[in-house]
Amino acid sequence: MKRTNTGIAFHHEQSGAEISCPFQPAQSLSWNDSHSYFSAKRVCLKQGLDYLSLELRINGPIAINIDFNQERLVLGYVNKGWAKATAINNDVEKLEPGQWFRFSNSALCLDRTSSETAQIDLILCSQELTRLLLDLGADVERLADLEQFANTAVPVPFNSGQMNRSAFEASKQIANSSIDGLRHRLHLESNVLSWIAEILSQSKNNNPIDRTLNANDRDAIDRIIEEMRNDPGREYSIHDLSKLGCLNEHKLKMAFKSTLGKTAFTFLREVRMDHAAELLKNDRHSVIQVANEVGYSNASHFARAFKDRHGLLPKAYQCLQRLS
Repeated sequence: MKRTNTGIAFHHEQSGAEISCPFQPAQSLSWNDSHSYFSAKRVCLKQGLDYLSLELRINGPIAINIDFNQERLVLGYVNKGWAKATAINNDVEKLEPGQWFRFSNSALCLDRTSSETAQIDLILCSQELTRLLLDLGADVERLADLEQFANTAVPVPFNSGQMNRSAFEASKQIANSSIDGLRHRLHLESNVLSWIAEILSQSKNNNPIDRTLNANDRDAIDRIIEEMRNDPGREYSIHDLSKLGCLNEHKLKMAFKSTLGKTAFTFLREVRMDHAAELLKNDRHSVIQVANEVGYSNASHFARAFKDRHGLLPKAYQCLQRLS
């Protein structure tokens, strides 16, 4: 990768054994100036399959262009924050946490981000690799747009939807993967392929992002999500959430279900259980203290919710963390 006047560009790929080897060193590039902060890590997992991890914040009117050097099928998701991208037809699409998205292009233009650093993972597939992946599936008729791209390079329009639980778990595994060493590199490749498989399998029952929601509605949901994560122990009512997002209750419920595929209080419970897991890992609090910290006065209710989220009772989870 190299920096250009407008962003970054991939190097021209070499021919022969060099590009066939899946264990090339990762490439990295970063800068921090008055207009933007940008950090990228690129891993060539195998021929035709790249993993690109981005952290960026755009402060000014200057867009960042990422030139892939050839037409690619781009699959991705946001780990943190949000970013706005310009799609093939020049429509502006908002990339948000909890979504998967896909399109094909030879470049990606990002021109706005959240005030906090946005973290985005991109998986780039060549035409040939896309064709090989589709050949492994029995339901390729469901993926007509991908088939056209694989066979005739017809562009894939921007499409997005909510990640199911398996895809979300795979995305977390990718985010936690190291890019150093043979074992870690193989784990990363396995997690990337698992995530691709989940996203392709979701296509038939795709739950697309509701285009009736405008950017302000989605920004309101982002504010509510941020507040929940910052203060998971607070007792929230539907009225509190509506006031926080400046949405009426009906719009709030619809927007949450459309954006995250779940209700606001289901999401809050997940946030609380994830925060509880972090507190138990630190091993400085008892289970009762942790339950109170995340807004549960009833220990048995907390234990049941924790087990639903993490598969273990809180005490067993804490003991396991001590052993590891």
